[in-house]
Amino acid sequence: MWLTLFLLFKKELKTVLLSTSFRPVKKLNESPFFALITGNYSARTALMSALVGAWNIFYTCYLIFMSVRYSSDWYGSLAGFYAMLVLMYAGIIITEATLRKRGVFRR
Repeated sequence: MWLTLFLLFKKELKTVLLSTSFRPVKKLNESPFFALITGNYSARTALMSALVGAWNIFYTCYLIFMSVRYSSDWYGSLAGFYAMLVLMYAGIIITEATLRKRGVFRR
């Protein structure tokens, strides 16, 4: 039922959600944080890298626990893979901060 309603009124929903008079969209557009994220590619990249990196750190710790708990090579190899992802995300954040200090990125 909900899918049918969505498919029937998809254009109307899009119009309402994208209109500037729709209150949540209006509040978002007035937010300086939202303007920073939507208008600044480097800030958006750093924020998303930090969020994904934090999740990967949590998930890596979980996989390490599972590997030790069940003496599983499978969980150990997954933990190693996610640890490499954490290092990559840390590299992105550190590189972005270093380049920002050098003045490569505009604010």
